Amino acid sequence: MKNVEFVYSDGGIVIQVKKPQVHTFKTMVEQIKDPKLMCVDFSEPEENKMLHLIYLTLMKFNSETGRYPNLWDKDNDDWNIFRDQMFTLQKLQMINPINKMNESLAKRLCIACQGQLAPLCAIFGGIAAQEAIKAITSTFTPINQWLTFIVLQLYH
Repeated sequence: MKNVEFVYSDGGIVIQVKKPQVHTFKTMVEQIKDPKLMCVDFSEPEENKMLHLIYLTLMKFNSETGRYPNLWDKDNDDWNIFRDQMFTLQKLQMINPINKMNESLAKRLCIACQGQLAPLCAIFGGIAAQEAIKAITSTFTPINQWLTFIVLQLYH
């Protein structure tokens, strides 16, 4: 472009034009089989799918037994049931199976799932509040489907 000058003249009206965005979401059944995961930590993408499978297994365990696995179960009874359910769920329900199962991660989360960690409660409370504000104001883009937040350092 050659020398182009625009001469400013005072006055005028400026209008901000916001283009509408259409968000589509899959059904819960579709998402359980083929989850769309939004990750916070991209270092281990397989662990996000593994974490999703662990949460599905916890839901299945709860629906069948009416409770979650016992905290620090010394007999490993709950862990054995949990592990069997996890392998069954992976074979039957997931479209993209997990290549490498991380049993130590699954066991740590299984035996500690009834515990409450204050920092994690604060993080998820903040995320939930932020999503509620997004829904009320329709100003920002919501989280699409699943958000995985891995803090394995807390379980060591």
